[in-house]
Amino acid sequence: MIRNFMMVGCGGAVGAMLRYGATLACTAAGSTSELATFIINAAGSLLMGLLIGSCGQSPWLLMLTTGLCGGFTTYSTFSVQSVTLMQQGRWGSAALYVLGTVIVCLLSAAAGLWLGQRLSH
Repeated sequence: MIRNFMMVGCGGAVGAMLRYGATLACTAAGSTSELATFIINAAGSLLMGLLIGSCGQSPWLLMLTTGLCGGFTTYSTFSVQSVTLMQQGRWGSAALYVLGTVIVCLLSAAAGLWLGQRLSH
């Protein structure tokens, strides 16, 4: 049990650092923080689907999915950014951001699962 906690913690630390780096890279390139979060959530959804689809019952799966992907993706940030856009009266941007994130992340997860299952056979 302790080993699992340590694996999740290590994966989470790496995922959080990757998220921070990706956000810095996106904003340095002139993108908004919302776009950075959107890209991170879509990439994390794809990665989690790929890992679950291809790794089967690997002992590393907990570290890579709950830890790495959990630390990398940013649902809480997405939620706060969505509410902030609404509070600013930017309803169109908020709707596009929420709907786009949900649809693209669901499609990314499905694509990752499909690809992972193909790669594991």
